[in-house]
Amino acid sequence: MKFTLQIVSRFVATQMLESMIQTPPLMRAEPPTWQRRFMTVRTQSPVAEVDTLMAELRAAAARRRAAEHNLQVSKDQLQASKDRLQLAFNATKLAWWQYDPIRRVGWGDTRFNEIFEVPAGEIAIEDPMSRVHRTTRKGFR
Repeated sequence: MKFTLQIVSRFVATQMLESMIQTPPLMRAEPPTWQRRFMTVRTQSPVAEVDTLMAELRAAAARRRAAEHNLQVSKDQLQASKDRLQLAFNATKLAWWQYDPIRRVGWGDTRFNEIFEVPAGEIAIEDPMSRVHRTTRKGFR
């Protein structure tokens, strides 16, 4: 976006400079401040301008690589944490599960599926609830 705006603003400045050159000298007034700013940009050689743009692209690429690296490190740390938690669940023969109250479905790990004797994947909450004793069900709702 920034790169596109720079190109457009340089194009507009070029067009304005060309129109100023075509007007007679006596009719030409001092250009406004924003036009003078673009005149100084235009005095750069094309090679210097390309070098500047390439430096900006290299800096953006370096920032992206750093962000991707940080994201990968975070993903690795999260996976290590999940592995430690699953190891603790396996050692204690416990299970984890999640419940979506809007859709009224739940899902869990393989130990959860073994305990409630349900298939892997999402299950309707009524299925495991049918295995809970009727006097205890009120506490689960």
